[in-house]
Amino acid sequence: ESRFGLTEGQTAVLGRAADALRTEREQIGRLDTLVAIGHESRVRLAEQDLLQRAVRRVADGFGGDGVRVGLLGGGHLRFPDELATDPSWLVGADVAQRVEASVGERGGMEPVTLDEAILACPLTVKDKPAGVLLTRRRNGFSERDRSLFASLASQLSMGMENARLYHQLDGLFRVYMSPDVATALLADPEQAALGGAVVEVTALFADLRGFTGFSERSTPEEIVVMLNQYYEHATTAILHEGGTVVQFVGDALMALFNAPARQDDHPVRAARAALAM
Repeated sequence: ESRFGLTEGQTAVLGRAADALRTEREQIGRLDTLVAIGHESRVRLAEQDLLQRAVRRVADGFGGDGVRVGLLGGGHLRFPDELATDPSWLVGADVAQRVEASVGERGGMEPVTLDEAILACPLTVKDKPAGVLLTRRRNGFSERDRSLFASLASQLSMGMENARLYHQLDGLFRVYMSPDVATALLADPEQAALGGAVVEVTALFADLRGFTGFSERSTPEEIVVMLNQYYEHATTAILHEGGTVVQFVGDALMALFNAPARQDDHPVRAARAALAM
């Protein structure tokens, strides 16, 4: 004050302005974190990787706030240490029960203040409870804070839903088409629309020489083991070239190239797959 010739009132005004500026900068940093997490929620990531990245970003961008992610399994919440900014913050059974009850009562949609220090924001998949985002802060939560963490929970929910969808698609299509073809269909679903399209394709047919004689002198268990080994190698060769397995019939299989996703070099791809088999 004496150095710059300021009165007490002027000093107080400058102090409040500095506090407001610091708060705005913190808010901008947190919004940047939300944007980054939102971007990663749209990227093809495994659910665990997505959540771990989000927690790391929150630890860097949200300052001293403690955050833990709880996941619903078997009707109960579990809180993995790797999904916490501060693993030493242990969520007791009483808190977990209160969270489960609160989430259930509200349909898993609205943030819940457990006390002045903990805010619980439900994580949802297809509008169903899937977990919870817990945030701990000593000074409580303003309405602005509640909106911010609700947005963060919404971003994480979207990422979890995408990750689980990708996982399901991989499980459904991994045996029949390559990841590149599956991704192309996600990006352009009309390529697999009902009714189809008239295009030139290359079909690959394969079966096992001598299979009839082998099956007559082998047990059913031996036949199954052999066929599983054969199909594993055959489908690997086909999927490596971007082909799609259409059907298995006994010891025979049929695969297509240039369908459902377009491939300009489909005859060469089919030939390479056949040679590899």
